[in-house]
Amino acid sequence: MSTILLAILKTLLTKLVTEKVLISVFLHVAEFLTKKTTNTLDDKLVEEVKKALNA
Repeated sequence: MSTILLAILKTLLTKLVTEKVLISVFLHVAEFLTKKTTNTLDDKLVEEVKKALNA
């Protein structure tokens, strides 16, 4: 029974961790961190990366 559960969990995690999900997480973290600083250069860089990744 646990072997089947592990196989299902592995498949589910593989499906969830796609390139699109990882890019989205990266962009959300980058935006969060840039809002915490007073520097405007990092805001511009995050916007450029966002445009380049077309997210």
